[in-house]
Amino acid sequence: MLLAFSGCKEDKDELVGTGVKTLDAKDVTGSKALLCGLINAPDPVAMDFEFGFEISMNPDFTTESTSKVRPQYYNENHEFGYQLKNLMPATTYYYRAYMINQMMLYHGEVKSFTTGVIPVESVSLDRNDYTFNAIGNSLFLRTTVLPLNATNKSVEWSSNNENVATVNSYGGVTAQGNGRAIITVKTVDQGKTDTCAITVKQLVTSIAISKTSLSLVVGEEDTLSVTFLPDNANDKTCTWTSSDNSVATVDENGKVTAVARGTAIIKATANDGSGVSSSCQVLVRSNSCPDGAVDLGLSVYWSTCNLSESGLVNSPEVYGDYFAWGETSSKLNVPYDWSSYKWCNGSPTSLTKYNIYSSYGTVDNKTTLDSEDDVAHVILGGSWRMPTYAEWRELLEKCSWNGTSNYNGTGVAGRIVTSNVEGYKDKSIFLPAAGGRSVTSLSDAGSRGYYWSSSLLTDYPGYAWNVVFYYGYESWGVDNRYDGFSVRPVSE
Repeated sequence: MLLAFSGCKEDKDELVGTGVKTLDAKDVTGSKALLCGLINAPDPVAMDFEFGFEISMNPDFTTESTSKVRPQYYNENHEFGYQLKNLMPATTYYYRAYMINQMMLYHGEVKSFTTGVIPVESVSLDRNDYTFNAIGNSLFLRTTVLPLNATNKSVEWSSNNENVATVNSYGGVTAQGNGRAIITVKTVDQGKTDTCAITVKQLVTSIAISKTSLSLVVGEEDTLSVTFLPDNANDKTCTWTSSDNSVATVDENGKVTAVARGTAIIKATANDGSGVSSSCQVLVRSNSCPDGAVDLGLSVYWSTCNLSESGLVNSPEVYGDYFAWGETSSKLNVPYDWSSYKWCNGSPTSLTKYNIYSSYGTVDNKTTLDSEDDVAHVILGGSWRMPTYAEWRELLEKCSWNGTSNYNGTGVAGRIVTSNVEGYKDKSIFLPAAGGRSVTSLSDAGSRGYYWSSSLLTDYPGYAWNVVFYYGYESWGVDNRYDGFSVRPVSE
C-alpha cells in the first residue's frame, strides 16, 4: 500500500470507534477526480482490513451501476484515496468510502462530484481541397475534433456557393455545377473551423467525330468536326493528331490534307484530361475512283468486272479470259503448263524471272509482278493493276462474302462481296465462279472461282497466291504459275 499521500488533507471530524468516513473529492476536472476517505482503526493495513470506495452513477448504488476500487494512496493518518480517470465530462458521479472489519461492512457518507466541461480546441478535415470530374458526384468529408474527449463535438456544415457544391449535416458534399465552392465545418462549442476548397469540372465523357472513315485523293482536303458529351462539359476543345503525317495531316481545326497514298488514323483527344478520344480512318488514293470501279472504303478501288484481253468485260457476271501468272495474254490453242509458260525453260526448276532460290532457276528476288508483266496494267493502263496478296486479304477481312447461284437472275453463280466499312456498307462487287484452266481444259466453271494476286509464294517460287471460293468457303490458294485464272483489276 502506498504511503506517500497527502492530497486529501482537510478539516475533518474525528471518527469515534471503528469506522470509515467519505471525504470530499479533490482536483475534479472534465475527465478526472481524486476520491478521498478516512478510516478509524488502530492499524487497518496491518490488520488486513478491506477498504476503498464504491462508485456509482446513481445515488442509490444499485448493483448494476456500482463498482469498487481499492485505494491507491494511504498514509499514517489513515487517509486514503483513489485517482479516477477517463471520466465522462459534465457528468455527476456518486461515491462513498467503505471498510470491511471482522465481517462487518461500514460505509461512509454518500458524496458526489460533477466533472467539468472539456472545451473543443480544434477541428480538422481529412482533406482541404478536392476536384469533382462530373456534376452529380459526391464524397464525404471526415472531421477530427480535438481533444477526443471534448464535451460537445457537434459540428455544423455550410457551403459558400451551393450552385457549385452542397453539403449535408453529415459532411456529404455533392457537385451541383461547374465552378468553385468553399465547404466549412464549424464546431458548436468554441466555433473552431476548417475548410475544403471544392472544384467542379464536368469532364468530357465522349467525343464523336463527324466521320469515322474518309476517302481522299492525294492533294484533297476535308474538314472533320467533333461533338462533345455532355453538353455542360467544362472544356469542349480537343487536340487533333495523325498516326502518319506522311499519308495525311490534320490541323488544329480538324482540316485533313491527303499527302500520299496509304492509310492514316486521325484522332481527336479531349483537352480536359479525361483521356476521351475518337478517331477517323483516312484512306488516301493516288487517283479518283475510275470508271468501271467501285470504292469499298478499302486501300484500293476494285473493278466491277473481270478482265479480258480487250479490257474489262461489259457485265459483272461475264467470266472474262484466263491468264497464267505473269503473262499478259490468254491462251487458246496452247496448253496451260510448264512447257508453254513464259517465265521458265520448260520446268519449275528453270524459272527465268520471279525467283528467290537458285535451285529453282535464275534468282532476281522479285516477289511482286512488274508493271510490264501485270496483265491488268498492260491491258487497262493508268493506275490499273492486279491486286496484291495484302489487298485480297483486306477484301476478305473487311467485307462480307455471300454466295449466290443466280446473280441478278442471270443464272451465274459466284460471290457477292459487300463492304463492312462504315460509310461504304452499300457498296459491293460480284465475283463469278469462272473456274480455271489447266493444260487444255476448263474446270469448275459455275462452282468455283480462282483469282490471281500479283504476289509470289516465296516458299516455293513455282507457285503464286490466289483467292479461291467454292460452296460455302472462300480463302487463300496457291497454284502453279502456269494455271489460267481470272483477274479482277484494282486501281490506286
